[in-house]
Amino acid sequence: MPQPGIIPLRPLDLGDILGGAFRMMRSHWRAVLGISLGVAVLVVAVTLVVEGTTTGNTPSTTYDLGSLPGQFVALLGSTLAVGMLTSVVSHAVLGRPLGLRAAWREARPHFWRLLGVTVLVSLVLAVSVLVCLVPGLLVDAAGGGDGLTLLGILGGVVLAVWLYIRLSFSTAALVLERQGVLAAMRRSAKLVRGAWWRTFGILLLTGLIASVAQFVIMLPFDILGLLVGLTGSDGDVTGSPAFWLFVAVGLIASTTFTFPLTGGTTVLLYVDQRIRQESLDLNLTAASTPTGPTHP
Repeated sequence: MPQPGIIPLRPLDLGDILGGAFRMMRSHWRAVLGISLGVAVLVVAVTLVVEGTTTGNTPSTTYDLGSLPGQFVALLGSTLAVGMLTSVVSHAVLGRPLGLRAAWREARPHFWRLLGVTVLVSLVLAVSVLVCLVPGLLVDAAGGGDGLTLLGILGGVVLAVWLYIRLSFSTAALVLERQGVLAAMRRSAKLVRGAWWRTFGILLLTGLIASVAQFVIMLPFDILGLLVGLTGSDGDVTGSPAFWLFVAVGLIASTTFTFPLTGGTTVLLYVDQRIRQESLDLNLTAASTPTGPTHP
């Protein structure tokens, strides 16, 4: 079985997908590190500056790092980073290196469509939850019990998860197939059809691995921040600059590792579904030659 890059050119199993994501992070570490570290530093730094200048408060916990200004910056930064990472993974599948500048050149023309698909998918998920909540809220406003509201919350979460998995390949389809926003979302739904549970299981497992890794990476920084903060004279550990500085560094370090893992796994799942449904492995074998095309 040919394997010009990080995965064998055949239908992939769980080990192939996770192993391919780790091989991508190792073999293309310069581009991956530049993308994930750059986004992590940008998000944390801008969040701290915005919080300090708009509220006059020093962020003291990781919850402050997730405030609305930080989330907006995270949206812009991660949108471009996802596009760049998708290009890196696609080249890694073909066994071709892609530097940071080249990844930027490939992703930059897609930025506004990437932002559009990111915002639209988020709106679809939010509306799905809201639609399920409306009946319960109306009954509750009329003096009824809150049982229907709780049922609506549960139904909204289930519907949002179902839609999220259905649309999880939208970014890959947009970048690698040059699709428009709506076309990329329809393309994702088509690729996931018949493989929802498999896609859900692999993404859930990857998310759990990333969460554990993030906790393990951040824990030493949180402990150091607490220890250094205890030396402060005011006794406010979580309010000391040393504490939130260590928290920020820990968040940067953990995001730098987990972002390419989750992003790379999603792109490889997309490639796997195209292999299974469209015999993409034949095109990939041809593309792996020196004169072949540059994308799956």
